[in-house]
Amino acid sequence: MNSQARSLVPVVLACLLLGACSSLSSVFTSSKTVPPSTTHPNTTPETSTQPRARSSETGEKMTPEILPGLSVDEATNLFGRPNKVMEKTTAQVWEYRDGSCRLSLAFYPEVGTQIYHVLTYELENGGRDLDACLVQLRGNHVSRRR
Repeated sequence: MNSQARSLVPVVLACLLLGACSSLSSVFTSSKTVPPSTTHPNTTPETSTQPRARSSETGEKMTPEILPGLSVDEATNLFGRPNKVMEKTTAQVWEYRDGSCRLSLAFYPEVGTQIYHVLTYELENGGRDLDACLVQLRGNHVSRRR
């Protein structure tokens, strides 16, 4: 490889990385909204057959760090059915809301298996504690199940 071609490699890599970042951020902008009643969380997207134990099941503290990697079943077990489901080009975004607390989970299919997991999320709580927002959303689900 000549020196001119080698000097282009970092530029090309930077462009590819920036393009990937911009496509992830767009998942929360334009969407087709699907009413929650028409999309059952356990059928679309495809779910894994063996959910991992998470958070309250293991005594682990409820923090945003538990969100990436959640399966559809795990998210449903933690937070229940979403208030809103949005279909994206390659993702499905679930939104949970309670007052100023809002959680959006972007599910993407794993390559090869087409099993959906959370890749990115947005969590807002009106400037207040984000952990408290997750506990609030979890508590809403737990109280509805009783």
